[in-house]
Amino acid sequence: MIEIMEAHNKYVPPNTDGDPDPILWQGDGLSNRRSEGAKAARRNATDAWSRLEGLIPNPADWHFRLLLLEVTVF
Repeated sequence: MIEIMEAHNKYVPPNTDGDPDPILWQGDGLSNRRSEGAKAARRNATDAWSRLEGLIPNPADWHFRLLLLEVTVF
């Protein structure tokens, strides 16, 4: 997962300070959990780019609707 996030992190735009300007990175629930784990593994990196701070894991809309439906129906 770290390699995937590093590849996507290349497309994150920098802000005026040169740090990443965070963008939402959508995926399913499992991908979000794994990406949080990848970011936790990089927590002690020296710079914001290495810490993968440019990607904010976010569930895709249809996954959120499915989870909401599961909670309300079951």
